[in-house]
Amino acid sequence: MNIEKIKTNKYLILLILILVLAFFLRVKYFNANEGVWWDEAEYLNMAKKWSLHIPSDVSDKRPILISFIFYLMYSIGLGETSFRILMLLFSLAGVLMMYLFTKELFHNKKTALIASFISAVFYLSLFYCQRLLVEFPSLTLTILVYYLFWKGYMKDKPKCLYWMGFVLALSVMLRFTGGIAAIIIFLFILIKDRLKIIKNKHLWITLLIFILTLTPYFIYSYKAYGNPIQSFITSGGSATVAETGGAFTFSMGLKQLGTYLTFLPEYTKILFFIFLLIGLYKLLDLVLGFDLMLKGKEDKNYSYLLLVLIFLIPLIYFSFFVNHFEDRYGLYMVPTLFILASFGIIILYDLVSKYSKELAVVIILIILAVGGYQQYTTADSLIKSRASSFGALNPAGKWIKANSNPNDNVVSVNTQMELQYYSERYTRGLGKNETDAVEYIQKNKPKYLVVSGYYPSQEWEFKFVDYYTDHLKPVMAYDSNSQIITTQEQKPILIIYEILYN
Repeated sequence: MNIEKIKTNKYLILLILILVLAFFLRVKYFNANEGVWWDEAEYLNMAKKWSLHIPSDVSDKRPILISFIFYLMYSIGLGETSFRILMLLFSLAGVLMMYLFTKELFHNKKTALIASFISAVFYLSLFYCQRLLVEFPSLTLTILVYYLFWKGYMKDKPKCLYWMGFVLALSVMLRFTGGIAAIIIFLFILIKDRLKIIKNKHLWITLLIFILTLTPYFIYSYKAYGNPIQSFITSGGSATVAETGGAFTFSMGLKQLGTYLTFLPEYTKILFFIFLLIGLYKLLDLVLGFDLMLKGKEDKNYSYLLLVLIFLIPLIYFSFFVNHFEDRYGLYMVPTLFILASFGIIILYDLVSKYSKELAVVIILIILAVGGYQQYTTADSLIKSRASSFGALNPAGKWIKANSNPNDNVVSVNTQMELQYYSERYTRGLGKNETDAVEYIQKNKPKYLVVSGYYPSQEWEFKFVDYYTDHLKPVMAYDSNSQIITTQEQKPILIIYEILYN
């Protein structure tokens, strides 16, 4: 598309402006965090193990695609700053995909623009864009999967369907719960065409592409763990049951379901949530015409069916199967929330524009500005409040690296993943009990013991220094502002002890 055509396409211009806004909001907080979190460090340590051959305990619960991407970037001399640029690009792509998917699903560019705007200012998108985590890259790929599915299956474009199989496999390797999209698509096809899907050769080819794309991971998993689907098995299950040691009950799932439902206004904030409730009106046709849709007489309702499934299946999965609440777990539901809020805003626009189109535009702009500001202020507060969290691990790990040899190892009361990332020295916890800790230290001769107050730990771990004070020499300490302890007024958040073996 040439410049003249861009100038005459107001929707394209508005989309570009939304993407520019999204870019500047994300760049504002670029590199704002002082230290990485445990999950970030684990992905980074996997990449360092493969590229720099640094010993690391790689969890079989972790997907490998993001670490593999980091490994490739390490291999060509890139580092953490480049990884953060990659996260920013994934986040921007998510804004673009929100527009394309909504436009494809409902043939309404106004609705698509509003949904992409909400995605651009979404506070969790701004927050997690600053973290080297898989949540938003996975969401971006998932929306791309839905987009390709709709074009491929509903618009009868087999090539898009084949690409969907490839992207879906990447999404699963990026974050295992990306497989929820496969469940949603399967249920949608089953409702629409029932057993006719067995005769659809394009679906079988798509399935084959999906499996072939996953095959390198199956091979890796078999060589690493002796089971090609090891991670799929170990990463599932109920988090609450794992924490409590009890048995899962249906009432526990209902409790988590209630938690997710009551949190929904937090995703959109109050103004957009009001319009989300108004937008529910659009689903009335689906409810009233569901039987006609099943008979193939109401094709327009298939768009709403997919929208509802995108919300319901993740809600059920994380409530009853994961049985654990975190704001990032609900991200797979937010496309539905944003689109419903856009419906509500468009309903108001259509109502007011009957009397004055100019007034309708002004009102919509005010709503977007206020709703966007609510998202921005939440993001700003959240990012700044968490920017220094675990910050002392950064200089502590680098100090250990500068004051040790590559073959030295470290023990830590907690935060071992973060310390290993910064120190590039093998780091492990004290172990399951004091006896285990002493045996490991005597056998492996770690150079340092690190004690920090970032995570809750067992009482004996924090008292380990008191038990063996004659064998531990404090050599460095940092406060909660990541500053070296130099005065009595400073309170240490992290202390490094040299272990004495004489």
